[in-house]
Amino acid sequence: ARRRENEPVELLDAGCGTGRLLCQMADNFPSFQFTALDLSPYYLDACKSSYAQMQASLSNCTSAEFVHANLEELPFPASSKDVVVCAYVFHELPPSARRKAVREFFRVLRPGGLCVLLESVQDGDLGPDMAGAL
Repeated sequence: ARRRENEPVELLDAGCGTGRLLCQMADNFPSFQFTALDLSPYYLDACKSSYAQMQASLSNCTSAEFVHANLEELPFPASSKDVVVCAYVFHELPPSARRKAVREFFRVLRPGGLCVLLESVQDGDLGPDMAGAL
């Protein structure tokens, strides 16, 4: 289902961690509707706290939804998000989980949606041909 022009952009922060990126995005895109998702209940609590502190300091910040779930099985309907952002999570996942997560990201994205994967290369991720490149 496509987003209607008068509806807010739905953004999923997949693997939100402590919420630092979520707060930066909310500060820059106050009209978006945010969903923060993490497998760790501790990180999710930290994210909620960070977001609440930011909300208290900004007058135009919308509420956010906080979801405890696995990236490999997102609890959202197909074509329900406009943007999926996943930052600095993939180096923590085995390759099979990465593939499942990406499939899920594209399942929940609406047609024309945007998937943003931000990652740093970890020593050993590049394989033997790239050994010593870092």
